[in-house]
Amino acid sequence: MIIVDNSKLFIAEVREEMVREFSKTLGFGLFSNSISVIKSIRLFFELLWTSDELNEKLKAHKKLQAEFINIASHEFKTPIQSLLTYSELLQSGPKKNQSSVDAIQRNALRLKLLSNNLLDLTRIESNALVITKERFDLSYLISSVVEDFKNQIKSMYSDQPLKVSFANQGPLFVEADKERVTQIVTNIIGNALKFTENGTISVALRKGKHEVTISVKDSGQGIDPDVMPHLFSKFMTRNHNSGTGIGLYISKNIVEAHGGKIWGRNNSNGKGATFSFTLPVKQ
Repeated sequence: MIIVDNSKLFIAEVREEMVREFSKTLGFGLFSNSISVIKSIRLFFELLWTSDELNEKLKAHKKLQAEFINIASHEFKTPIQSLLTYSELLQSGPKKNQSSVDAIQRNALRLKLLSNNLLDLTRIESNALVITKERFDLSYLISSVVEDFKNQIKSMYSDQPLKVSFANQGPLFVEADKERVTQIVTNIIGNALKFTENGTISVALRKGKHEVTISVKDSGQGIDPDVMPHLFSKFMTRNHNSGTGIGLYISKNIVEAHGGKIWGRNNSNGKGATFSFTLPVKQ
């Protein structure tokens, strides 16, 4: 490409092989009596640097997208295969086989959660996430979710090496989207379950003057230090080896749509992590 000043006072040649080097420079200099030429060439270099930066971001996004598709397909494949296996056992085995029925239900619910998360991801990306508030007992909601996880663990492990608990201190009414809050609590406890093979997962509820705080503490693997700054980013997990990385991202968007906050930290004893979120309380 050749840039020519109409006044014949400035001619510069930019070779194709030089473009990449130009995009790495910190500045440039030129001489011309034409202000319009100087502005034009300055704009050219600004666009060159910007496009290089955008290309890098695009490459990173494509890489994340490819990783997500790979992980998501694996996440769907596991429960689908379980459904097929247990269905075959029911067909060939005795008429009553409660353990197989429980496994089918558990994996069907897992598929439902995965599909709901994917749908919510598209809603968030298109700014179409809807929050419908109603008054309900938050303590009862958490108790119900915890009880579901207890039954799930009981059906998965004969010796129950993992315990989930919630100290219910009585009714606590809030005005929020009941279905969405259920989704947040389910995502966070499910996340703790994924990274805690044995030990405890405890859920706590604390009421403040202007907000309530829900915390989920586990004794599992903790959060990788390099992941911590991006913990609630899309496609990011507590480590680099598990999950789709959209549950916490979706939870963050739902919490913020309610006017609350969400955060995660490693426990001070070096075992596991604690995730907390807040919901505003009307006075």
